[in-house]
Amino acid sequence: MIISDRYRYVFIQTPMTGSSAVAKELVENYEGRAILSKHAVYSTFLAKATREQRKYFVFSGVRHPLDKMVSTYQKMLNNHNKRFTKKLNSDPRKAIFQIRDRWKFRKVQEGWSFEDFLKHTKVYDEVSSLDHGKFHFVMKFETLESDFEKVMTQLDIPLVRKLPRFNSTEQKKDYMDFYKSEKIRKIAIKKMGPFLEKSSYSFPEYWGSANPSNWDRFQYKIWHLIRIFSWRYIRRGIRGHKL
Repeated sequence: MIISDRYRYVFIQTPMTGSSAVAKELVENYEGRAILSKHAVYSTFLAKATREQRKYFVFSGVRHPLDKMVSTYQKMLNNHNKRFTKKLNSDPRKAIFQIRDRWKFRKVQEGWSFEDFLKHTKVYDEVSSLDHGKFHFVMKFETLESDFEKVMTQLDIPLVRKLPRFNSTEQKKDYMDFYKSEKIRKIAIKKMGPFLEKSSYSFPEYWGSANPSNWDRFQYKIWHLIRIFSWRYIRRGIRGHKL
């Protein structure tokens, strides 16, 4: 999470949305500083912020779930930045998430295809569904550079340069190449359909009817409640920079 008291903004870093590039740019060129932990949620900020800081302009990012799922798979396939083989974090709450991801990492390394990976993934949800409706602006990964410029305009901050890309996934192909088979598309609709019904994204029109079942929606609701608890209370306890 990045804050600037001079420019009165708070940037909430949503995983895998280009947030590292934005955070780096804000710190280097727009008087931002890191607070709390990298992916701390908005409620953590509100609990520690001053009355004045709670009035700051808040922005974050999102990315198409179809793309995000492929990127997650490829990061595991390539062990991106050695993420899945590093020593477990000393903070037990961070370690919980690392352990969760390493089982899938081992399976991918043992030969899981993208179809296998998708099949063994719980119904899709992400932290953006927790607070993004409260923010002043949400940048889309697909239009990140232009959206970043819109944020700077709204904040009345002169743009220093075009937003550089940073920390991108290795050997990244067009994510739609992973959804060519009818079988994979059906799994994607089942896993991601309930989330997409509530988001600004949708499945490609050429997929035809792409509606999840009521059972898929029910599973999403149950897992959403569990994840809200995790995001608000487990993530909230992760140690990081002071406010």
